Amino acid sequence: MDRMVRRSSALALGMALACTWPHPGVARTIDFPDLRTEVGVSTPAISPDGKSIAVVVSKADFDKDMYVYQLMLVDVATGSQRALTQDRDDVNSPAWSPNGDRIAFIAANGTGDDATEQVYVMPMNGGDPIAASTSKTDVQQFVWSPDGTRIAYVAADPAPKLTGNAKYDNPFRVTDNDFLMRHVAQPAHLWIVSAAGGDDKRLTSGSWSLPQGQFGENIDWSPDGKWIAFQMVPDTVNADFDKGTIALVDVATGKVRPFGANPGWSGNPVFSPDGTMLAFDLTLHGTPYLQTEAAVSPIANPAASHVTAVLDRNVSPVAWSPDGKGILVAGDDKTQTALWLQPLTGSATHIDLGGVSISGATIAKDGGIALSGETGTRPAEVYYIAPHSTVVKRLTDFNHAIANLDLGKVAPFTWTSSDGYAEDGVLTYPPNFDPAKKYPLVLMIHGGPIAASTETFDDYLGLQQIAAAHGWVVFEPNYRGSDNSGDAFIQAIVGHAASGPGKDNLEGVAAVEKLGFVDTSRIGVSGWSGGGLATTWLVGHSHIWKAAVAGAAVTNWIDEYSLSDVQGLTTALLGGSPFDPKYRPEYLAESPITFSRDVTTPTLVLSDTGDYRVPTPQAFEFYHALKDNHVDTRFVMAPRYGHFPSDPAGTEAITKLWIGWFEDHLK
Repeated sequence: MDRMVRRSSALALGMALACTWPHPGVARTIDFPDLRTEVGVSTPAISPDGKSIAVVVSKADFDKDMYVYQLMLVDVATGSQRALTQDRDDVNSPAWSPNGDRIAFIAANGTGDDATEQVYVMPMNGGDPIAASTSKTDVQQFVWSPDGTRIAYVAADPAPKLTGNAKYDNPFRVTDNDFLMRHVAQPAHLWIVSAAGGDDKRLTSGSWSLPQGQFGENIDWSPDGKWIAFQMVPDTVNADFDKGTIALVDVATGKVRPFGANPGWSGNPVFSPDGTMLAFDLTLHGTPYLQTEAAVSPIANPAASHVTAVLDRNVSPVAWSPDGKGILVAGDDKTQTALWLQPLTGSATHIDLGGVSISGATIAKDGGIALSGETGTRPAEVYYIAPHSTVVKRLTDFNHAIANLDLGKVAPFTWTSSDGYAEDGVLTYPPNFDPAKKYPLVLMIHGGPIAASTETFDDYLGLQQIAAAHGWVVFEPNYRGSDNSGDAFIQAIVGHAASGPGKDNLEGVAAVEKLGFVDTSRIGVSGWSGGGLATTWLVGHSHIWKAAVAGAAVTNWIDEYSLSDVQGLTTALLGGSPFDPKYRPEYLAESPITFSRDVTTPTLVLSDTGDYRVPTPQAFEFYHALKDNHVDTRFVMAPRYGHFPSDPAGTEAITKLWIGWFEDHLK
């Protein structure tokens, strides 16, 4: 249930794993203390001249239970690095000024409850960053004007200040809000401020909004300075994200008009270098929860052209090529997250990244590409492809400590389903794997479900390598609905939201078993979100499992429709409302709770107390169904708001519980 991803010391049940440290100089296997050292690398931004890359790096501070972010500058020629920020909280979203003389970024301003996230501008010839914006609420995203004098940003309107009895007379109307909502969010709008700061001016207003939080979409300023393109939604209810459409605002007058290149949803607009075209996302089936493709349209006479139709992947535009003849697009492709250069007509060219799956990419005026990416045995680093080159060069070594451990081999695995689909997944083998021996098999099933498992270290927060170090083979199957094999493969999940993936996952296990090294008496199954849905379905339909871990699992589609913040995903997968007799049988047939009486597998149920995406009542229902049926089960909640803990301690506690359950039951 999480297409848009991807961390309680308060959970005393977290199981610390025993760790044996070998003699110095001898490679050892990975354990949880190693994950604490991991450095996050995100949002690379290459300078206009292609010589430097700004990137955000992050580290976990377990004493404060938070992540510490820093803006770093990486030299393309040498890979040398220097810190651009010190002691600033929540640093994110670096962006170079058009001529490369400054970098803007978002960071916290103020302390405690009074802190807000503002746009900072830093001169590259020396000097401290200055806060350009003075928004009363957090700046959510921004873009430079083409002449570098101004910055447009997105921020929510302040909540009205209520006094007297009005402070307590605050009921609000419920529409498609999630069940945790306690107030109606304020709309987000566009503001413009001088890059030197001090003159914030509102550009748009109204009850409509730009999408916020994880549903936020790209904004872009036209090269002639006249227009800003953005996505607008009718209100601030997350469930209405799927009603978003691209609009243009006149910078001089503030007048907003729909772009109108296509009916239905569209988002992530990017102007071409000459300003005559717009690249953007649009849907194939009327909903952004299924496959989207990249399109382009003239500005003067809007009409969408599906330029990635032949490519047939769930992609988004990253940037225009400097010559304006194509767009760089990214998306899942088999067991990699890939880049293609898509011309305005014709077939896309796949960019060979040498086994690196990207998490972010950016292109310079000379055509050089900088990206953040990872492999199965190395967490994220910064990589670079020179203009007119096909060689991917790693520039950083932030995660050398983990990469130098004795990690398990990661490799793709393919099979053909009984109904003819070419399917794939990822296998992670224990260090010193011997195919003549028998090993426990643990499934870690991706969520989404419109997502994919890739050959990356963090595909499951590093748990694959932790599990492999315990002597287990890890299998991450890409079932129907995964977005790595084309539209037909995604559409095969519609109407079969649990049963279709369930069939594929079981056939995938059978295919792995044929390799000869699986101990069929010790097979575990697990997953979070959509992976939790798959897990709870599988334990109700097969008894091959020795143990199961179901995190944030959809177990009751009627609850998911009624209580979550993504009703549109539910109806996209199941056709319509569960309160329409036409669709209700499908909801019941695809809900794991319907088959809970058939579960015999020892199952650990995990959830966050504040999960708006897969509301916790479903975890309670499934736990009580298993408990009342005398199944070996345990239910643990992380006291966190969100679909998964976002703090280091919370993440570690949940993942230790996960591995610990398999330790206890795969003996």
